[in-house]
Amino acid sequence: MKKPHLLVLMGAGGSIDIGMPSTKCLTDHIIKCITPSYDGDLPDPYNKGNPDVIKQIQSFCFELWEKFTTRRNQPNFEHLIGDLEFIYGLNERDEDGNFSEKHKLADKSLDFAINIILQLIYKHSIMLDKDNRESWAIFSEFWNRLNDTFELIVITLNYGNEIEKAIELQNKGFVSVSNNNFSMRLDGSEFFKGIIEPQIIHLHGSIHFGQNWDIPGFIDNLENLQDQHYYDKPMSAYSLSNFMKWENVGSAEGNIGKSRPIIAGLRKMDKFNWSPFCYYLAILPRLLNEIQNLLIIGYGFGDPHINNWLLRIRDFGEIENRKIFMITKKDSWEETKEQNHVDFALNKQLESQNEAYEQNFIEIIKKMSFDCWCGGFNGFAKNDGVNKLIEYFK
Repeated sequence: MKKPHLLVLMGAGGSIDIGMPSTKCLTDHIIKCITPSYDGDLPDPYNKGNPDVIKQIQSFCFELWEKFTTRRNQPNFEHLIGDLEFIYGLNERDEDGNFSEKHKLADKSLDFAINIILQLIYKHSIMLDKDNRESWAIFSEFWNRLNDTFELIVITLNYGNEIEKAIELQNKGFVSVSNNNFSMRLDGSEFFKGIIEPQIIHLHGSIHFGQNWDIPGFIDNLENLQDQHYYDKPMSAYSLSNFMKWENVGSAEGNIGKSRPIIAGLRKMDKFNWSPFCYYLAILPRLLNEIQNLLIIGYGFGDPHINNWLLRIRDFGEIENRKIFMITKKDSWEETKEQNHVDFALNKQLESQNEAYEQNFIEIIKKMSFDCWCGGFNGFAKNDGVNKLIEYFK
């Protein structure tokens, strides 16, 4: 008997219980590393770099955080990256027409911040089955049971490889680059052949991504230097080239940015112009249209580009046959399944924009089959969660 399809949208809340860093954890770690008085360990290549340059980067980031980023509602590491990108994107030049020192420092600071994020996630990922064995066993069994029952297509917003460690789920469409045994480039024709096949999609990037190792002869005629490649071994792009030379890309406003292995910051849509992200974004509406079963795990409605497509479920056919299940830690969602209503006064921590998206989403799912669990991932998995999902989506 053919297994039914299940589309999973997974946010950071889906992996916190197994020890992967939360947004707060990443934010606290970056703030610690940018504090000028910090003299602890830093990731390669900064632990071997010029200490004066490192202090300059730290001071620049810390001053920006203190003066501007903290003025935002619930500031986190993405706000800091967004502010750095804004300064970098101004493309400021001096009287001689060269990039200004402020521009160069913002460039170095962005590299610094992204590197810190990737390295911390990598360190957590290699310890998943060692530091949190009980939680990892629960997580692994959950995903293996789902994989045995459904044709899984997972869209994860996380940068880690926790799902790939739990089950054999491929990043589809990547093919070897001529003369390069280290990385694979996404081939559009191959990718589109298997859209509705089991796979994992790292919509916002991965510790397995990185630009092609730029040794002469390793770039083929199909190569775009802005594209991100897939490396079997996480963080290989860093060990191969010591530190990635990310390429500049333009935005609609004429500002410049950089292609990076993860999509972070505030202007995410500007970063979907290179591969594989452009392909991932292109198939998102088709997946939502063709797969009736949707499981949302640990997503806080903080990404407008995803929220917009979730809201457009109403435009797709047979919405009365759709089934949506949400695993969250927000108590306010419990009222949704009982009353088709949420009193958002119960959760004042939500930013107004996120709150509006959630309210709109609730109005849509009233017309569909909807259920939720508000006790977090571990609580759900421990309480016979997989069997509940199997029964619900059957």
